[in-house]
Amino acid sequence: MGKSMTNSAAQAATGMTTEENEKLILKCRTGTMNFNDFMSMLDTMNKLGGAGSALGTVGNMLSQGNQDMEEAKLKMKNYQAILDAMTPEERENPGPFLAKGKEIRPSIERIAKDSNNEEEAIDTFILEFGTLRSLFGKLGAGDGRDFEDIAKEVRMENAVQDAEAKSRPARRALQLEQKKGDKKDKKKGKTPEWMTA
Repeated sequence: MGKSMTNSAAQAATGMTTEENEKLILKCRTGTMNFNDFMSMLDTMNKLGGAGSALGTVGNMLSQGNQDMEEAKLKMKNYQAILDAMTPEERENPGPFLAKGKEIRPSIERIAKDSNNEEEAIDTFILEFGTLRSLFGKLGAGDGRDFEDIAKEVRMENAVQDAEAKSRPARRALQLEQKKGDKKDKKKGKTPEWMTA
C-alpha cells in the first residue's frame, strides 16, 4: 500500500491531517504535549480503538487496577468536562498544574466546581496527564530502554513526588529504591515503532 493511501486512511480514521498527526507525535515524543494535545491523542486513540488500553495502562502504572472499556469511556468524557472548565491558557500551559504549588489550588477548585467534580478527580487527571507526558517523552528519547523499564521509572517518579509532602527519610528511601532499580535494570530495548515515525 502506498504512503499516500496509508496517510489518507489514517486521516479518515482519526480526522487529523498528516501534518496535525506528525505535530502531535512530535509533541508526545519530546514530552511537551499540553492538555489539548493530551485529549487529541486520546481521541485519536479512541477512534482507532486504543484509548481504553492507554488509560488502562496509565491506571495500572498508578496502581489503580485494570479498567474496562466502559470505565475508560466515562473517564474520557469526564476528562473532556475538566478541559472544558479550564481556560484556553490553562489548557495550553500545564506547567503550573504539574508543579503542584499552592498557587494553583484556586484554579483546581474552580475547575472542579465548573466540571461537577471533586478536587481529587482534577488531581487524578493531572497526575495521569503528567504520567503519560513523562512516559511518552522518555519513550521518544530513543535511549534504547524498553517500555517496562521506562514505566518503572515513571512509577518511581510519581512515588517520589507523592512523598515530597512526607518526611525527609521517606523521600530518601524512595530515591534510594529508584537508584537501586536503575542500576539493576540497565537492559536495552526497542523504542516503539510509532515513536520513530
